[in-house]
Amino acid sequence: MNGDKRELQARPSVPAITAEPYMNVASHIKSDSSPEIPHASIGSKPRIYVVEDDVAVRESLTWMLRSVDAEIRGYTLPSEILDVRPLPGPSCLIVDLRLPEMDGLTLLGRLRDLGWEMPFIVISGHGDISVAVDAMRLGAIDFLQKPVDRDAISRTIQDAIQRDRERIIVADRFQSIGHRLATLTKRETDVLREVVAGQLNKEIAIKLGIKVKTVETHRANVMRKLAVDSVAKLVQTTMEYRQFKRGGLGAKD
Repeated sequence: MNGDKRELQARPSVPAITAEPYMNVASHIKSDSSPEIPHASIGSKPRIYVVEDDVAVRESLTWMLRSVDAEIRGYTLPSEILDVRPLPGPSCLIVDLRLPEMDGLTLLGRLRDLGWEMPFIVISGHGDISVAVDAMRLGAIDFLQKPVDRDAISRTIQDAIQRDRERIIVADRFQSIGHRLATLTKRETDVLREVVAGQLNKEIAIKLGIKVKTVETHRANVMRKLAVDSVAKLVQTTMEYRQFKRGGLGAKD
């Protein structure tokens, strides 16, 4: 009876997923035991990719962005940038709405499919509200009309680069968690899944057909591998990772 009470008190409460679900995860992960993973260099010089078929406009943008300490790479045609692989580090993308070969929104969709995750800005000489709405739905952080105001685009670019720095930090944190989850055995993953679902050790033991002591051992191993010091943090970290990845848990066979 006393054992049942102790286990009932130990039932983990499932933390709520907040509007800022990712930024506190690093506090649960100890850097001294993190697996080695490739990290994007967030301290490197930012890059601005500009797709604009009008050479004069592209050169004007380059001149206006001199105040931003960044490397600027210009492209005339969509096909040129579609052959490019974005380099690591904070970046942003400026795309003209009307381009040869395909329109800017179609190009953005193609780039997203190729893994371009950086913030982007759409520019256009035509102030079509419906197109601006479509650009925002695709994730554009701004829609600027030509002629582009120097101060406006400088502020927007600085905001975009800062957003990309934050995106990289979050992605690196969850990549670290993903590497840790990948070290779990299948049985450890089974136990973790049940713990996250709020099951007690006895309930997990019955469901998996193992002893309670074995469940406790697996749970301790999971907490050690994920470098968390409480069941609540274990649940929160796993739920946030699931939300970030929009998928299930990784497991090693």
